[in-house]
Order: sequence, then structure tokens, then C-alpha cells
Amino acid sequence: VMEQSAAILRKVYPDEFTVLDLSQHINNLLSRFQNKNLRDTLFRVGSDLHRKLGKDDRFMGIIRLAEEVNLSFDNILEALSMGILFQGTDEQCMLYPGDKLFHQKWLKDRGAVLQEVCGLDQENDSELIWQIYQNLDNSAAGK
Repeated sequence: VMEQSAAILRKVYPDEFTVLDLSQHINNLLSRFQNKNLRDTLFRVGSDLHRKLGKDDRFMGIIRLAEEVNLSFDNILEALSMGILFQGTDEQCMLYPGDKLFHQKWLKDRGAVLQEVCGLDQENDSELIWQIYQNLDNSAAGK
């Protein structure tokens, strides 16, 4: 996912990012995730789905850039799909309050969540929506 994102950023912003810059950034992120002293919990990194899956944030932002420059983003879309399923809990085994609401809404109307949160349009983004559902089905089937 990070490598795919880096390739997209490099293509969109060739004067801003070098391959070395992006590689160092990825390595820095990975070392921070592995550093237990930072206490950067999975709960903190994954929570706040409404924002992190939002149309202008981590996943959809880079997906839209990839579409503009015709680069692959399949790994990023799969990560977004898995993000939808994220239900990390804090030390008291509680979901982030916004994530609880996110999942309640997801169970009621998946299409509305994809439209309102991710900014996906049922007509213009039908292929993306279909692929998200495929990713979720594959995950449920253990693929």
C-alpha cells in the first residue's frame, strides 16, 4: 500500500518528491510502527473511520490522484475495504464512539456510507464500489 501510494505521489508531484524521499518516509513510518516505546496502538492508528475513510483523506485522496494519472491503486482500495471492517477497541474494550456509529450505519445502508463518507457516487464510481464489495466478500471467505 505504501509503495503504491509512493508511486502515485511521485507521478503527481515529480518536483516535490524523490524516490529516495518517499522510500525514507516509508521506512520511517515502518520503524515507528515497530517501536513499542512510542505506544502507537492499533486502536489509535485505525480508529476514527469516518475521517480516515473520508473522501479527502488517506485512502480516497490517493485513489483519486491515481485515477487522474492512470496508475494502479488495487492495494490501496483493498486497504480501504479492510478499514471499513476495522473494529479496534481501547484499553477498556470500547470502540471509538464515532466508529460505533460508523458500523451501525454500515449495517443499515452500505451504499450511503460509501457515498457520504468515502464520496463515492453510485453511477460514476460503480467499478470502485463493486471492487470494495468484492474485497469484503473475499475477506469474509478467507481469501
